[in-house]
Amino acid sequence: MFSLEVIWRAGSAYAFARGEGDVFTDAGLLAGEPAAFDALEHEFDARRLTVGELIELAAGPPGELALGDSARGLFALVELAQRSVAEGMVHPQLARGGGSWYAFWGSTVDEHIQRSLDEIAAALPLVSAEGFHDDRGLTVGDLFPALVDQIARDKLVAAGVRLGDVARTRRTAIDSFLLALTDPDPELPQSTSYAALERRLSQWVDAGLSEPKDTTWLVGLHLDERPANGLALELWLHADDDPSLALPVSLLWEGGEDGFSFVRGGDPVGDLEEQLEELRPLLATEGIEFDEVEPTDAELDAESASYFLRELMPQLEQRNVPVLLPAAWLRTPTRLRANMTATSERTASGLLSSSMLASFDWRLAVGDSELTDEQLRALAAAKSPVVQVDGRWQALRPADVKRALRFLERRRQGVGFVDLVRAVSGLETDEAGLELGSVNLDRSLDELLSGKDARFRPRKTPAGMRHQLFPFQEKGHGWLRMLGDLGIGAILADDMGLGKTVQAIAMLVSEREEHGVDAYGPTLVVCPMSVARQWVAEVERFAP
Repeated sequence: MFSLEVIWRAGSAYAFARGEGDVFTDAGLLAGEPAAFDALEHEFDARRLTVGELIELAAGPPGELALGDSARGLFALVELAQRSVAEGMVHPQLARGGGSWYAFWGSTVDEHIQRSLDEIAAALPLVSAEGFHDDRGLTVGDLFPALVDQIARDKLVAAGVRLGDVARTRRTAIDSFLLALTDPDPELPQSTSYAALERRLSQWVDAGLSEPKDTTWLVGLHLDERPANGLALELWLHADDDPSLALPVSLLWEGGEDGFSFVRGGDPVGDLEEQLEELRPLLATEGIEFDEVEPTDAELDAESASYFLRELMPQLEQRNVPVLLPAAWLRTPTRLRANMTATSERTASGLLSSSMLASFDWRLAVGDSELTDEQLRALAAAKSPVVQVDGRWQALRPADVKRALRFLERRRQGVGFVDLVRAVSGLETDEAGLELGSVNLDRSLDELLSGKDARFRPRKTPAGMRHQLFPFQEKGHGWLRMLGDLGIGAILADDMGLGKTVQAIAMLVSEREEHGVDAYGPTLVVCPMSVARQWVAEVERFAP
């Protein structure tokens, strides 16, 4: 039986598998890069991991390996760092090393975090501290800040957050520092101002941490998306003097009031009990209940979640209760997609109709699921920012739903060629604020748009013309007639002197021969006055 071991040495983690009798292998791990590693007076193959790769390994260790004591200790440290970042226990700092300055997210260590760090250090095997003079505390103290910085930085980069002015060409030391806090690379460009900035920054952090102000803690509700598309309401406490400062109520029961008193004075437990008592009757109307002794969260089914979003959320906002939705919903709301099926309209003779070329069948979809008109109207009536479609929660803007309904209501069944082109190109949906989804055309319409329509063929010289058309003019004549029959305009791009006027006259003559003179009124020619005499002359010459 092999166990996964992970040991931290300054700057890198080394992962390997250990079997009975001190048998060591690299465990077939794909993370990191191959490296030779010395431990327990042995040298063996291992995988060298960056801090980011260590975090990924902690999230998904190989299932075929049991976790050794060293791996469990480091993975616990990763979990603590993730929790610290999630709870906002970080602060910006400047550090110098190797002749360069670096921007880091430092860990704000309170008594609760320090106690957890001490427990993890005590549980580490001695071999984990070989690179730190056998001092487990030094091992934890070296890795934990690197984990906090990497996790905080990754979250900001993934969310697209940028601090500082990216567009500014001449940057101050502060500009460079802020930009580096949200950049994958923490190294700063050369400047002589960082030492002074570091002193000011340290004073600012120390002043903020040494004298926490008193505040009233306000109960807030954070909607959290859980695995398997579940939802839960989490209780958080927001500082009255700074609503952006919020900590989960679970921190009260895990580590006492230390985490709250570290950043603000006050009575978080008393504030929670008083305000939650007022909210319980409102939430209980749909069976949303929190634990009486240590309330933290309440799981929601689809019905209670919809009720909360539709009915309770507006009431809570009127009471000034902070309600936060999952960031992913608000960052990238789902766009409604319009799927189109177009079918050709044919005349009694079996030919494509010119006035009504096609009929559209539009279907609106959320994600991969198409909605009926009834479902769409129900979404509009619900006025909810998110909906559950086929078991998945989707964030929708109510205004988008209303636009989609208006789009469907004004769609005509019979459309011409221009309408078909606008729909297939996405112009129709873009103007309606929708995303064009799948487009399905029947064979006739597909051939028409791809240029394979059998109706496009050269047309001979009409009987009413005195002079024969050249072959290239017969093609132009056929092109004008096909597009004219479809009810749309056309352009002839022949060179000068090749008879564009003659081809246009041929079109006018053949239309009247085919459909009868009474089917057409006069034809209006719009042209420069200098060309008018030429038109008159060519009509008299070719088709008097």
